[in-house]
Amino acid sequence: MTNEHEVIVIAADERQEQPEWSERQIRVAAYCRVSTDMEEQLSSYEAQKDYYTTKIMENPNWMMAGIFADEGLSATSAKKRPEFQKMLRKCKQGKIDLILTKSVSRFARNTLDSITITRELRNIGVAVHFEKENVNTMEMDSEFVLTILSSLAQAESESISRNVAWGKRQAMKSGKVMNFSHIYGYKLDEDDVPQIVPEEAAVVRRIFDWYLAGASVIQIVNRLSEEQISTPTSKEKWTESTIRGLLRNEKYCGDVIQQKTFVSDVISKRIIKNNGQLPKYLIKNYHDPIINRDLFYKTQTEIARRTGTVRTQNDTNRNFYKYSGKYALTGVLICAECGSAYKRTTWRKRSGEKQIVWRCINRLDNGKRYCRNSPTLQEYVIQEAILEAIKANFKPEDWLVADYVPQKLAKRQWSHEDSQDIKALKKSLIDMLSNVDHVELLSLMDTANAEVIRLQHAEAMLTETLLQMQSAQNENQTEETPLEWSETLVRNLVSKVIVQNENQLVLKFKNGKQITLVISS
Repeated sequence: MTNEHEVIVIAADERQEQPEWSERQIRVAAYCRVSTDMEEQLSSYEAQKDYYTTKIMENPNWMMAGIFADEGLSATSAKKRPEFQKMLRKCKQGKIDLILTKSVSRFARNTLDSITITRELRNIGVAVHFEKENVNTMEMDSEFVLTILSSLAQAESESISRNVAWGKRQAMKSGKVMNFSHIYGYKLDEDDVPQIVPEEAAVVRRIFDWYLAGASVIQIVNRLSEEQISTPTSKEKWTESTIRGLLRNEKYCGDVIQQKTFVSDVISKRIIKNNGQLPKYLIKNYHDPIINRDLFYKTQTEIARRTGTVRTQNDTNRNFYKYSGKYALTGVLICAECGSAYKRTTWRKRSGEKQIVWRCINRLDNGKRYCRNSPTLQEYVIQEAILEAIKANFKPEDWLVADYVPQKLAKRQWSHEDSQDIKALKKSLIDMLSNVDHVELLSLMDTANAEVIRLQHAEAMLTETLLQMQSAQNENQTEETPLEWSETLVRNLVSKVIVQNENQLVLKFKNGKQITLVISS
C-alpha cells in the first residue's frame, strides 16, 4: 500500500524579516573619527558631527541616541578609542538600535575587530550602516562583503604605516632629529634647537658625579628628595627608573641616538626595544653637552659593572650580585677561581663576638662543588692592605675625597651661576642704552652695579672658603696621621681586587696600574 504525502507550504511572515524596531521609532547613533589632529582633519571631524546630527534629527522615524566621536586616534585598535567603547556599552544596555558611520575604515581598520564587533552587535539586534559602501550588517551577505572591505582597510593602514616609517628612517639617516622633547636639563627654543637650562644642568652633573663616586641609584633618589629638587615632571619624588634613564641618556654628552625602539606592527602598536633588529642612527655633537663624553662613557662602564653577571668557569652556574652603594668592595672583590663576586657577611664566634668577613658568593650559595679553594677574608685585613697600596702609589692630595661636601659648596655651582648673572646684567645694560632716558639710565646703572658688586663678592667669598677647606685638609693630612678607610675614596681609585688565595690579592687601580698584595690572614 502506497501512502501519498501531502506537503502544505506555510507562507513566511514578511514582518518577521524586519528588525523588531521596524514598526517603532528607531534609536539611532552615529560614530565619527579622524586619525590626526591636523587643522583640516579637525574641520572634517566637526563636519561629520554636524552632518549626522542633522540627518538623525530630520528623520521623523529616528530618535537621537548620541553622537560618538574620537579625534586624533587610530582605528587600528578599538580598545584605545574611548568614545567607541562608550557607544558599544550603550548598545549592550539596549539604548541603541542603529549605528551610522561614514565608512568601514572610519569604524575599524582592523579586520578582526570589524568582524567581531559587528557580529556581536548583530546578535543583540543592533545594525551598523556604512554609508560609503552602502552596507547594512543586518543583510544576509553583509559579513562577507564587510570582511573584504575591512581587509582592504587594514591593508591600506599597514601600507600607510610602512610608508611613514620609511620616511622617518630616511630623515634619521640624513641627520634629522625626530624627537627631542621632555629632556631634563634642556628646553627647545623657537627654532627647536636644544638649549641648556643651567639650574637643571647643575642637577644632572651632580647625579653623574654622585654615581661615579659610588652612590647607588636609591641613594641618589634620597639625596635629591632631601634637597627638595623637583623631578623632570615637576613632582617632589624622584624614581629609580628616572635616574637610570638619565644616566644612560647619550643626549647629555651632546649626541643623539635614534630608533632605540620601534613599533612592532600597526595593529598592536607594541613598542619593542631595538636590539639590532633595525639600524640605529647616531648623530654626534648635535647640541651643546651638559657633561663631557669621557664622563658619560665612564658612567656607562660603571653601569655595566654594577648590573653585570658573573659566570663561573665550569659554565654551569651564574651568580648575580646586587650593587650596594654602602660598601666599595661590593662587585669589586672577585674570586680568581670561579670569577664570582665576593659578598660581605657577618660571622659570630662562639664567644658571641661578631666578625665581618668577605666570602665568594658562588661558594656561599652552591658549596665547594663549584668553588673549592676560595678563602674567607676578614674585612679589616683587606682594608689595611688596600690602604697601604694607596699610600704607596698615590700622593696625599689624592686621598682627600670627602663623602659629603656641604651643599652650598658642592661643585662650586653658585660661582658658575653668579658669573652667568653678571654677564646677563651687563648685556641688559647695553641693550637699554638706546631706549632709556638719561636719569632713568643712571638709576638702573646704579642698581645693576650694586648687584654686580654683590655677586662678585659672593663669588670671591665662595672661592676663598673652598681654598681654606682644601688647605685645612692638606695640613691635616700628615705622615703621622694614618690614612683611614673611606668607601668613596676606594671607589674613586680602585677598579678591581682579585683574590688569588688567602695570602695574595691582585689590586687594579682605575689609572691602569696593577700591583700584587701579600696579606697575612
